[in-house]
Amino acid sequence: MASNEPGPLSTKYGRPSQSLIWVRGVTGIGLVKWRGLAGSKGLIGAISRARLKLYRRPSHVYSLTVEVDGEAQYLETLKKLSSNGPLSVLVVYDGVVTVHASYDRKVSPRAEEGLDVVRENDSDSYLVESKFIEPMFYRLAVELKPTYAYTVLGTHVAKVYSSNREELSKFGSVLGKGELPAAWRLLKAFLDFRRSLV
Repeated sequence: MASNEPGPLSTKYGRPSQSLIWVRGVTGIGLVKWRGLAGSKGLIGAISRARLKLYRRPSHVYSLTVEVDGEAQYLETLKKLSSNGPLSVLVVYDGVVTVHASYDRKVSPRAEEGLDVVRENDSDSYLVESKFIEPMFYRLAVELKPTYAYTVLGTHVAKVYSSNREELSKFGSVLGKGELPAAWRLLKAFLDFRRSLV
């Protein structure tokens, strides 16, 4: 919740903040009950409690994997797989672009039971946020050839490992690990200043 990054089921259920009813945290000015703490990466305050919406767990999850070769095939694959009401459409670049779609029913004889997940690590990574990042993801991957990258359809965010920040900025706004958007940096500065007066 502190990172508010998309997960494998974010296509249907959204990012953690979209399932949030309320959150309570400890800040420099004391306890606050504020949904805005989601995504603050612990830099504005530490989340101590939260209430989330719960969703019924699917009795089965089936996944399809399609390796794409070319931007036109990529866009057609996204369109086709997202038209069947997926739980998730996860696009991964690991030398090749692969689209993984998960459903609560078997939509194809090729579907296998299970959910595809992303590989996370602590290496240099950036979040690239853009309303159009999912359709541009194939171009980002083949032009920049990052070590690893992924996006989850519907989240408008891509996570890209070991790539050049300046080149990434052509695809959207870029945040490095532990960085906050400008508005949150101002809020943090205000809270830090206010705490220093006490």
